Amino acid sequence: MFKYIFIILIIFSSCLTGPNNNVLNNDDHKLQEPEEAPFFSMRRTPCFGKCPTYEVIFYKDGKVLYEGNKFVKNEGFYAGQINIKTIALIQDKIREIDFFELDSIYDAKISDLPSVILEVNIDDKKHKVIDRYKGPIKLRDFEKFIDNIVLQMESGLIGNWEKISE
Repeated sequence: MFKYIFIILIIFSSCLTGPNNNVLNNDDHKLQEPEEAPFFSMRRTPCFGKCPTYEVIFYKDGKVLYEGNKFVKNEGFYAGQINIKTIALIQDKIREIDFFELDSIYDAKISDLPSVILEVNIDDKKHKVIDRYKGPIKLRDFEKFIDNIVLQMESGLIGNWEKISE
């Protein structure tokens, strides 16, 4: 049922005019999100090589939005649903790595490095971390954990995954 409502909302919103009514907001290359705020998002930015480039957004009720850009299994826009246990596991990992205690940016003056941009909104706290160079190992491990969830969704091992547009 959610799939049909979501598709209808996407079609309806694409008929509206204005800069923020597209599935892709050209100003910051992020998926347009439903009214409910996501509790977590992760975006991998490009490099000069073959770095995977995508964004994934998770909601408390298990909704997942995904935009695959380059060097990923699935390019385009996808919507999915994962179980609440997986959502709870992600939230537990966020707390386990003390996400809110991490610096806002880990960077270097090297132009070819991709970034991983993570945003968390749980427990009435918000925090954004940009990991471009030498982020803590626990943060890098968490990024790999999220990559693995995305790969499992793409492969059909957890949740469901449906392409909604190019």
